[in-house]
Amino acid sequence: MNKKLIISIVFACFFAGFFFFLLKDRNEHSLNSQPVTQENHPTIDLVEDCIVFIGDERLEKCDWRSLMQCDKIYNLSQSQNTIKDEYNRLDYLFGEVHPSQVVVMLGLRDLMNKIPVNQVYADFVQCIETMQSRYPQTEIIILPILPVDYNMPVVYNSLKEKDIEAFNLLVKLYALEKGLSYVSMANDLKGTGGNLRREYSQGDGLSFSDAAYYVMKDRLSAYLRLN
Repeated sequence: MNKKLIISIVFACFFAGFFFFLLKDRNEHSLNSQPVTQENHPTIDLVEDCIVFIGDERLEKCDWRSLMQCDKIYNLSQSQNTIKDEYNRLDYLFGEVHPSQVVVMLGLRDLMNKIPVNQVYADFVQCIETMQSRYPQTEIIILPILPVDYNMPVVYNSLKEKDIEAFNLLVKLYALEKGLSYVSMANDLKGTGGNLRREYSQGDGLSFSDAAYYVMKDRLSAYLRLN
């Protein structure tokens, strides 16, 4: 066989495989796809009547137990968590324990991944309703997606204020309809142009300063059963 023809066939197979991988990855959004294994995300030994925080790095980076001065708080948030990630952890996340309350803040990373708002909302509802069906005695407390600085490079090309506002409104209306707690706090952190206020940012457009967490503490205190 001609050497040039062989090389052409090899390159054709390579690019065909590459494009198949891209298409496969694009179509693997369903929440019911193969779950993340427990080995990759080991559980923490929880106690009954605990309060659990789940979300992405914005919740993960805070020591909520120390901030709220409550030993029964467990922060199971993980950096860059999406709704799909959280849904896939529900089978084992709490083990045999039924938390008293679960604080949820999800959706930011999904929007950053360019998933349409309506799909992010549908995934969020599915995640919440699955959690309710498995832990019917647990109170779910929903936090909105909080402001970002749209002028920063990490945010500028990946998020739009109208998408965050639309998602937050949908989630708020859902919470009201279902009788769930929704803690309105986005406006407390928002400054000019809808951006995260400078004193509440660590400078990258996403990460919160200590001052931001104290604002969140003040808003959450009225909802959490800390005693």
